[in-house]
Parts: sequence; C-alpha cells; structure tokens
Amino acid sequence: MDIEGLRSDAVETDWSPVMSADSIDDKVMQFNIIVTKLYDVHAPLRAIKIKHTPAPWLTDEIRALMHKKVTTKAKFKRRPTNDNKMKYYQARNRCNRMCRDAQRHYIHNSISDQESAKVWKFLRSLGVGKIRHKNLHQNLDMNSLNQHFSSSSIIMDIDDKTSTISYLSSLPTPNYSPFVFNQFTECDVKKSIMAISSSAVGVDCISRNMILPILDQILSIICHILNHSVITSVYPKIWKEAQIIPRPKKANPASRSDFRPICILPFLSKVLERLIHNQFTSFLNKKNLINPLQSGFRPGHSITTALKVS
Repeated sequence: MDIEGLRSDAVETDWSPVMSADSIDDKVMQFNIIVTKLYDVHAPLRAIKIKHTPAPWLTDEIRALMHKKVTTKAKFKRRPTNDNKMKYYQARNRCNRMCRDAQRHYIHNSISDQESAKVWKFLRSLGVGKIRHKNLHQNLDMNSLNQHFSSSSIIMDIDDKTSTISYLSSLPTPNYSPFVFNQFTECDVKKSIMAISSSAVGVDCISRNMILPILDQILSIICHILNHSVITSVYPKIWKEAQIIPRPKKANPASRSDFRPICILPFLSKVLERLIHNQFTSFLNKKNLINPLQSGFRPGHSITTALKVS
C-alpha cells in the first residue's frame, strides 16, 4: 500500500459531511464511509492464497541450493542433454539431503532438554500425536450460547439491593462543584489512541491499523466527533454494538458453561471511554472522593497496598 498516497488523499478528501451532520450517529456513519472508501482505493480487498509460514530450519545456504536446483531443472528442460541431466540430479540430491539434515537437526534441538508439555506442543505442531477433537453437543450452537450469555448474569437479592440503596442515600453529599466534561484536545485524543494496543475490529469495520497511518490527517475530525458526543451527551449507537466471541475455558468444552464471552467493541469507542475515564478519575482524585480502602483498578495500587491498609 502506498502510505503517502493514502495520506495525501486523506488530506484532499472532503470531510464536510462529517462536520455538517446534525447527530452524532450521522457523524460516525459518514466518518466510517469516508475512511472505508479511502482504503477501498488504496488497500482493496483481494483474494489471497494462504501459505505455510517459512520453515524455521531454512538457511541462506539451503535457499541458494533450492534456487540452484530450480535453475538447473529449467536448463535441463530447455536442453535435455546428459550433462544438464547430471547437473540437475546432483543439485537436486544435494538440496534434498541438506533439507533433511536441517529438519532433523531442528527437531532434535526443539525436543532435547525441554519440558514434556513443550515437547508435545511442538510435536503436535508437526502433526505428530493424537489430535484433540472438540466433542460439542449437537444442540450447542451460537443461538444457544447467546441465550446462555445473556441470561447468566448475576441478579442481586432484593433485600441486599434495598439495604445498599438505603445506605448510599444516608451518606452526606460532598460539598463540591459538580463534575463537568472538558473539551478533548487533539493531544489528548492522540495520546489515547496510541495507548490502545488492541487491533481487534468491531462491527464498524474501522480498526486501529486503519486509523494510525492517517492519524495526523484525520485527528481533528476524530476530535470533533468525540467532543460532539460529550457536548450532546449522546453515545453513538454503533459504538454500543459488540461482537461476542465465545472462548473455551478448557481444552474440550462440552457445555455452554465451558465458554466465556469475549466482547469486541469498535476501536474509537475505546478511545472515547479512555478519555472519559481519565477526566472522571482526575476529578475523583482531585476531590479525594475515592475510598482509601479501594485498591483495585487504581494506578499505583495493588494487593500490597490492600494488605497494608487492612
């Protein structure tokens, strides 16, 4: 992909549909459409042939022998003389012998002085050993998993809920000015984007790998969208949608309870969440509103600080 061409087109692209859209949902939709069109031009989808990863035992010497084998074979096909035939056979035999020796040496080094689990994992990667088959129940499909995930949430006891609400209502209200959002700067937005390392693609099909190459060119557009969401107090609908992927908890899952759901959200929704979280956390720390016994999910706190407090 021509990165410079992509960036040049991003600068020359008309982003007015994003800026002039009334609702946050329309702004996000127009942004997704424009970014997708840019990549359709510079990185269109195309069919590819899946190849095996390069063999770890290949060396420059073996690659040179493989190249010599191919060239001598081609020469022998063009001129099938006895001399060319002998040269091709010699190159072929030497190349095959070197490949076999390199493979044996690699396998020997990979299984010698290794733990049993690592040895079997390596052997299974070579196709050696019994292959584990997932014997799932015939009625276990995506619909049943979805039903299980959506209905397995913990329901609080009504008495516990009532007592908790009563206790919280009895607490005195701090005499502080109310929390208000500050406008995000381009520096804040860029820092938040760079802090997120996940390359997972959400339902909007806009990934981190699509944002980073043209970040400097579209940073102001992203900043405008995020600020508009905060100003209007509306969260984009598409950013609320998540892809739920079931991940097995053990090697051979046989029931719905053997899976856990992994939630994949759109990339820019994570950016907005991080920015909002930073402002909330800053306000709570500045006003000293966080309970000193709270050690979880706080920077600079861990099980060590929890034990010290207790």
